[in-house]
Amino acid sequence: MLSELSAAYEAAKTGVELLRNALGAKVARDVEAALVGVNEHLLRLQTIALGYQSEVARLSDAVREAAERERAQEKKLAELYAFDAEQAAHRLHQVAPGAFAYRRQDAPAEGAEPNQQSDAWFCAQCFDQRRKSILQYAGYEAGDRLFRCAHCGGQIRVKEEQPSIGIVSVGRRLDFTGFIG
Repeated sequence: MLSELSAAYEAAKTGVELLRNALGAKVARDVEAALVGVNEHLLRLQTIALGYQSEVARLSDAVREAAERERAQEKKLAELYAFDAEQAAHRLHQVAPGAFAYRRQDAPAEGAEPNQQSDAWFCAQCFDQRRKSILQYAGYEAGDRLFRCAHCGGQIRVKEEQPSIGIVSVGRRLDFTGFIG
């Protein structure tokens, strides 16, 4: 009977161990299944976070580009205001019959050849298109002075006025030595 009790005890002990192992295996499988679920959720969260990160980078680039466009527009607007102020100081003048150029309002008299920046002639066509292009002296042609726009190629012909050479008589003549005689 002792051997039977000992065998029963050993069977019960083995049964308890098998039950513990079975429960442990069930718990281990449950824990493992739970960990698989947690890892799947973490993977989804990481994918979502990467998507938001790329969206934030795209929006950051868009904001930077918008700021650059705004600075460029502000610069262009400042240039337009500066040109408007410059344009207000100039008037369209007839520099030769049928030939017009913009000049500063305080420029020398009509028909006078420009000799300084303040009385330079600006191409009317270019100036009306908000471009300051000085009419450059291009030489003589058929007795006319030519001024040409370097930007659009327009030109103005100014008739060369021949100075009147008159002889003034004072009633005396010079001898060959240069003394009045």
